Amino acid sequence: MSNRVPAPPGHRARRRVAATALAVGVLLLPVGGTAHAATPSPAPPVAPSAQPPAQPPVSPAVSPAAPPAASPGSADNSFRWAVQPVGQAGLPGRTYLVHDLVPGQKLDDGVRITNYSDQPMTFTVYGTDAFTTNDGSFSLLPAERGPSDAGTWITPGQTSVTVAPGAGVDVPVTIAVPADAEPGDHAAGVIASVATVQADASGRLVQVDRRIAARAYFRVAGPLRPALQIQDVQLSYDTPGNPFPGSRATVTYRVRNTGNTRVSAAADVKVDGPLGWTLGGPRGDSVAELLPGAELTRTVHFDGVFPAGRLTASVTVRTGPAPQGAAVAPVSTTRTTTAWAVPWIPLASLFALAVLGTVALRLRRRGTPAAAAGESAAAVGTAERTS
Repeated sequence: MSNRVPAPPGHRARRRVAATALAVGVLLLPVGGTAHAATPSPAPPVAPSAQPPAQPPVSPAVSPAAPPAASPGSADNSFRWAVQPVGQAGLPGRTYLVHDLVPGQKLDDGVRITNYSDQPMTFTVYGTDAFTTNDGSFSLLPAERGPSDAGTWITPGQTSVTVAPGAGVDVPVTIAVPADAEPGDHAAGVIASVATVQADASGRLVQVDRRIAARAYFRVAGPLRPALQIQDVQLSYDTPGNPFPGSRATVTYRVRNTGNTRVSAAADVKVDGPLGWTLGGPRGDSVAELLPGAELTRTVHFDGVFPAGRLTASVTVRTGPAPQGAAVAPVSTTRTTTAWAVPWIPLASLFALAVLGTVALRLRRRGTPAAAAGESAAAVGTAERTS
């Protein structure tokens, strides 16, 4: 059951604008040579939180000695705060709320909200579900959408908290796992939001919801099924006028996490010609984190590919180490597709030359018997006059 408190409602004529500030994962694209992986637009950072490594880090996401930057939309110190898990006795600071749980379990934890601004701030505290964005980043549902998974398991002890400038307040959080919770990984976040009403450039009043969250990763006991699926592989080729420098081949594919564990993924992409002749790659492409059910569309470019006729693009995706360190078997899958890369202009030129040569040869062959016949007639006439 969720104890989520929605952002304060505004007048119906007002337009809601959600300026969401969340800690995000980083999409890694280690591509070398002349192959270029599509680089996603970076999500707005608000707390100095790194991407989830193979094991959850132990250093705190925010340190009072290094306060986070102002939240999006503010040009001063009016909106600067951080949300991080509270420390536990005998343990180092935590970056995320990470727990191994069983169905029906109830667990007490907490987050600390630190106000780095120069004025008191009142926060709305609630939990919501996480998802993987189209560029591979970690994000949370917008305020107007209610959670349906792990976000409903989170109940803050206080749903409205006022924090003095430069101070921090610990908010207890209860995590209650449903008895019928599905095994595997569930991701969520504990949000501290500040809603304000401001005028936009046209003078209209809009409600701005600024949010910062602590990530939460819950693993429910049961069978773990890491699985990846490659979908919709496409290969395109830019046919050049001059075939010898080659041209660009583009491979686009979609990878989906069809299992019940969050995974990192690494891909090898290459382009081959006839008889396995490698024309591009293999090139590496990686995703730091893919939540269960999430999918990403990836694009990799290869320059200087010779138009050798029938080209074959192959994509192999494999899981990396389980982000929570669970012992799960690695998974690998491969999918291929083909396309034609034909230098049409040079071939058309050669064809035209061949046609002209054939016509000229035939005309020459037709002219040779006629000339021979004329010479024979002339010789006969000369012989008759002589006799």
